[in-house]
Amino acid sequence: RDLTCLFMPGERFTASGSERIPVALPRGYGYPIRSSEAILNILHIQNFTLTPQKVYYQFSMTVEPLNVQPPLTAVRPWWLDVKLCTSSYIVPTGTGLHVKQRDYGVSNQLTLLELGPHLHCGGVKLEVINKTTGRPIHTFLNKACPVEMQPIVPVAPIVLSLGTTVTLKATYQQLPNEPIDAMGIMLAYVLVK
Repeated sequence: RDLTCLFMPGERFTASGSERIPVALPRGYGYPIRSSEAILNILHIQNFTLTPQKVYYQFSMTVEPLNVQPPLTAVRPWWLDVKLCTSSYIVPTGTGLHVKQRDYGVSNQLTLLELGPHLHCGGVKLEVINKTTGRPIHTFLNKACPVEMQPIVPVAPIVLSLGTTVTLKATYQQLPNEPIDAMGIMLAYVLVK
């Protein structure tokens, strides 16, 4: 089951949009997939011209056998989204900053190994905050369109205790004459105790 969207039939384990934010687990870690499990994929293909295009989709991943030496440590994806399970929302027109945020309770001890951001054009920053302590975990800044942000692997893994509340906060610069199709997502790979 997905750690945050409980009605999902499975677990969201990776995502990458036109922003092309790469996903790579730290060395020594892996995401377990049983031979009996299926991988479902959602594609979002856009054509910004009026001419039909022939396109190809390529998905590649490194697969290691269960008995690889040394053995890999299994991780879980922890998908935080300012809209919970729906992802997309509209930033209204205006001239200021627009902030959308959501709190998440930590129901098991989590060790954050990697954090990957996702904003759309117009996104200024994505903040991950330990609301319990009032301290920031990480702030991803964006100054470009298309979005130019990278995942981070903390120097030391970040441990969140059971009962901690984490806030995900997306900030967009409103446009004066048109709304923005926005997302504010952070996908982390975690160890769960």
